[in-house]
Amino acid sequence: MSGTDIKRGEIFYISRGGAVLGSEQQADRPAVVVSNDRNNENSNTIEVVYLTTQPKTDLPTHCVIRSTGRISTVLCEQVHSVAVERVGNYIGQCTDKEMENIDIALMISLSLDAGIKTSKQYNETIKRQQEEIKSLKEEIEVMISDHEKKIEEIEQNAAVYVEEKTRVAAESPSENIIRIQTERDTYKALYESLLAKVMAS
Repeated sequence: MSGTDIKRGEIFYISRGGAVLGSEQQADRPAVVVSNDRNNENSNTIEVVYLTTQPKTDLPTHCVIRSTGRISTVLCEQVHSVAVERVGNYIGQCTDKEMENIDIALMISLSLDAGIKTSKQYNETIKRQQEEIKSLKEEIEVMISDHEKKIEEIEQNAAVYVEEKTRVAAESPSENIIRIQTERDTYKALYESLLAKVMAS
C-alpha cells in the first residue's frame, strides 16, 4: 500500500515487526494512523497508535473508540513509526469526536500544551465516555431482561398449550361434540341478542 492511500484517522491492521520488549505493543493488531496526511503522502513511514480490546488501566493517555465495530482502547502513550509496507487491511475510520479524544491523549502523552485547558478537556472527555459506557451497559441489561421475560412467556404459553391439548385429547368424542355445540349455541345466542338490539334502535 502506498502512503497516498493512507489518511490520518484511518484504522488498519499493522503486520508483525521486530522483537517486542517489555510493555511494547505487539504488531499484527489494529492501529490508528496519527501522522499528518502530508507526511503520509511523502514518507515511507507513518505514525500509528495501537488498539486493544483487553482491559487496561485508566490512564490519561488512553481513550475509547467504537469505529472498529468493538469497544477498543487507544494506547496513545506508545506512538510507533511503521513502514507503509507493514500496513495491512483497512478496518475503518475514526469519527471526528474520537480523533479529538485521541489528539488530547497524544498531547498529554507528549507534554504538548500540558496546561489546565488540556486537562479540563480530557476530564470532560473521560466523563462523557464513562457516561456512554454506563448507558451501553444499561441498554445491554434491559435487552437481557426483555429476553428473559420473553423466554418465560413462551414457556408459560407452551405449558398452557400442552395442558389444553392434553385435556381435549382426554375427552371422549361425545364430550368434545357437546362442548363444541355448547360454544356454538352460546355464540349464536349472543349474535341474536345483538341483532335484536340493532334492529330495535
